[in-house]
Amino acid sequence: MVGQILAGEEVEVNDTATYDNGTGVIPSYLCEPVFADVNNYKELLIDSGYYKEEDLQ
Repeated sequence: MVGQILAGEEVEVNDTATYDNGTGVIPSYLCEPVFADVNNYKELLIDSGYYKEEDLQ
């Protein structure tokens, strides 16, 4: 989103109804929560490139 804003592009949103900050409904991009545990942390955190394995030791 930040990249889209800085480039002056239209920002991708997936919710235009639920986030009301008191001044009106704010278009938002809602992320689906994903929990990392011993069974899936490698796929989520390392294989995705978000972390290197040595970062988690």
